[in-house]
Amino acid sequence: MLKAIVNKPILWMLTFVIIFLVTLSSLFSRRRMSHENGLTATGRIRILDELEIPPNEFFQPGREFECRLRHATVSFDDDCRLAARSASLKFTDADHAAPLDLKMNTGTAGPFSSARDFFGFMVATIRGRETHIKPYLDKNPLLVEGIRGAVCYPETFTQLNYHSKTPLEYTDTDGKNWYVKFKLQPWDRGPDVGRPSEEELEEFWLQKIRPGETRSKNYLKDEFAARLDAEPVRYHLQAQFCPVYEDETRDHVLNCAIPWDEERFPWLDLAEVEVDKLMPREAGNLTWYDLRNHPRSMSMPKARSIWDPASVNYLRMHDIWAKRARMLGYKWRGQLPLDPDNRDPLSAARSAICLPQNEPVATRELRNAELITQRFKYEFVSGAGQPAYVKNLPEKESFSTAKAWKMTKDLIGSVVNDLISRFQELFNRRKDLAVFDGHYPLWQEPLVHTRFASDIEFGRQRLNGVNPVLIERCERIPDKLAVTEDMVHRVLDNGDTLESLAGSGRLYILDHAALDGIKARNGYLAVPISLFYTNECNQLLPLAIQLEQRHGPKTPVFTPDDPFWLWTVVKAYVQAADAAYHEVCSHLLRTHMAMETFEVGRHRQLHDRHPMFQLLQPHFHDTLAINHAARTKMLAPGGPIDKVISAGAAGSLELLRREYATWNFSLCDLPADLARRGVDDPQLLSNYFYRDDGLAVWGAIQTYVSGVVDFWYPTAETVVGDHELQAWVAELSAPDAGNVVGLLPAGTLDNAEDLKRIMTCLIFTCTAEHSSVNNGQYDMFGYPPNVPGSMYKPWPTSKDDPLTEADFVACLPNHAKTYAQMQMVHLLSAPTRWMIGNFEEPYFHGIPEIWNLARDFRRDLSAISESIARRNEGLEVPYTYLDPRQISESIAV
Repeated sequence: MLKAIVNKPILWMLTFVIIFLVTLSSLFSRRRMSHENGLTATGRIRILDELEIPPNEFFQPGREFECRLRHATVSFDDDCRLAARSASLKFTDADHAAPLDLKMNTGTAGPFSSARDFFGFMVATIRGRETHIKPYLDKNPLLVEGIRGAVCYPETFTQLNYHSKTPLEYTDTDGKNWYVKFKLQPWDRGPDVGRPSEEELEEFWLQKIRPGETRSKNYLKDEFAARLDAEPVRYHLQAQFCPVYEDETRDHVLNCAIPWDEERFPWLDLAEVEVDKLMPREAGNLTWYDLRNHPRSMSMPKARSIWDPASVNYLRMHDIWAKRARMLGYKWRGQLPLDPDNRDPLSAARSAICLPQNEPVATRELRNAELITQRFKYEFVSGAGQPAYVKNLPEKESFSTAKAWKMTKDLIGSVVNDLISRFQELFNRRKDLAVFDGHYPLWQEPLVHTRFASDIEFGRQRLNGVNPVLIERCERIPDKLAVTEDMVHRVLDNGDTLESLAGSGRLYILDHAALDGIKARNGYLAVPISLFYTNECNQLLPLAIQLEQRHGPKTPVFTPDDPFWLWTVVKAYVQAADAAYHEVCSHLLRTHMAMETFEVGRHRQLHDRHPMFQLLQPHFHDTLAINHAARTKMLAPGGPIDKVISAGAAGSLELLRREYATWNFSLCDLPADLARRGVDDPQLLSNYFYRDDGLAVWGAIQTYVSGVVDFWYPTAETVVGDHELQAWVAELSAPDAGNVVGLLPAGTLDNAEDLKRIMTCLIFTCTAEHSSVNNGQYDMFGYPPNVPGSMYKPWPTSKDDPLTEADFVACLPNHAKTYAQMQMVHLLSAPTRWMIGNFEEPYFHGIPEIWNLARDFRRDLSAISESIARRNEGLEVPYTYLDPRQISESIAV
């Protein structure tokens, strides 16, 4: 009894949370909670004259109903996805009220067996379907077969079998109780057409598009509409009955993840369904299907807990609020437009992917004309003190609705998080670090808050934090750093000196000279020089910090031997300077903006059927859109950078101009950059996981790129004869166009090896390099005492004041600045949706040799991921930013 009393409130609370979140999403997104991608037709349902079902007052022989039938693709806007399909049947021609509504999907079993399962599935999907659904399914193997049986690649909605899966209670005219399920069957009673192969089901949870897909994203809807134009579409409606036994096993009978035995409980013909008229899309969207619409002789099984199988229908019964919210969203802002097709429906009839010199004579003029058109759409803006970018963002490059909604949801979450934390701060005085713990009522507090003050963590972040690209080996201490042996001898291991450390390759420097002269907008911006060394345990530790570039009586050199809070404050000024450099240079310039130049040039000079266009396509997804947002919002006056980073928008743009003046393409070459900084030798600098994991991923990309390039360019003459490729690299190198310095050291592209180097650099930068400086932003910057965007008191100019915890807190961002910083990095660190190697978009259609290379690439990445996982098991702080399972396929995915 007590368990039942407790279970009910838990069920109510979970239902409230789920329905609240779904309702909020429906209101702002104006989308159904699923099955958004569909269309609605009207027609009639006729109950058969001769029935074998248990007699019922509702299903009377010969009875007819007007009806609405809605077919949809579940979860995705693209009909080409490996996804489940649905059929929703309303026993009337009306928007809402009906004597009976049925919801049916492909497959015989459902993807969750209880409300608790549904909640887990929903959370995994929100966190990132591609990353988190697989672990969820591994823990719930019973649900795997249901999903595998439901997903398909159909040619038409009309050749699929649709099942209701969640049973209803049913009382016949004799008062006997049953459970009933429904099935919509093709008119020819055939099996499902479009079942995927076992190979296609290997990663069914990714629900990918078939390689080489050329059909429209709306082909299923178009095909169904064409059928209705020609003739009515007919189906059989069947029912399956299971008696309600006194000793029933609810976990089996009501569990939608377990289909009933069809020999024991056969499908019985119930009615014929015929639809003959397609509703306008806007009118069809006003239709909703409600499981509460059922006759008195049918009902919902009572749900007992969140683990009870009946709780699935209990949830579905309460989604009425999400439907009403969607209608309100329509009223306020109108309906969403149909997702446009971004695949050329004529591409199957056109020439295949080929080099321009192999283009058939009949289509060469067309290919050239299409490139000319592209050059009008993708115009370069160059000479603006930053990498060349697109003048006007083409409409097709704008964020998808899904991406825009994802960003909006993060903003909504951050606002709620801020309101709650503001309320909590009313009861906490801003005197110690504990005040920052109240900023995470909804978000997880970064684990770095437990270790940020340690020197080990400060050194670790130079190698494996969010900005691992600035540390260099120091062979000679620069004159501007006034450090002496006397200052550090008590810090060093016995026998070590500055000279011996430098001579043995164990001395490293972090110089933020690029910030010198940049005017601070927020607080104070130090320009530190920091010295590090590796101790006898191979740990990188701070040795000395000077907070200005010129030494003098008021510019002391601080060391770990100084009082704890003084030293902690000094390290925070280094972190704030590093944040300014990281966001503008390591992140924005070296990955986002530098890559945009290549993307604009790609559209201008390479036809979309050029092999190198195809090779780069997955890795430039949404790059132009995210960069446009960075220029117009992130870096704009009053934007996040202006509010959070000490340099502000104006100072950041000045820093960007300075660094771009010295930028060259070799910075995209990981092995070359590591060698330039003197950090390439693991014997001298161990535990540099950015280097080790990065080189492993670099090698996998290099092998994959080499295979693709060798396939298309078997000889040097093939490279030289590719006039589109030559025009691309020429425009990229031209000072008045791409202005890419160091792209072709020899001045010309006349061999495949140079092309491999360029492609490897680009793909690595768009994937691994970006992930290394992006994915950890919330981990590091999300706890401002670790990395403050700015410091709000002048930096120490004397070693005499030991300072206190309160002094440290007084230097840190206030609540508004903390919130702005957290909001910025939480959005920028959003979980990866599509990982490297998955190839979300159609890829080299019709060329199985390339598909085999892609499969080998995925195998290599998987082996790297497993190796990293084994290594991380022995680490106190795992390094995951270059785990291929966490590396985005493109900069904006």
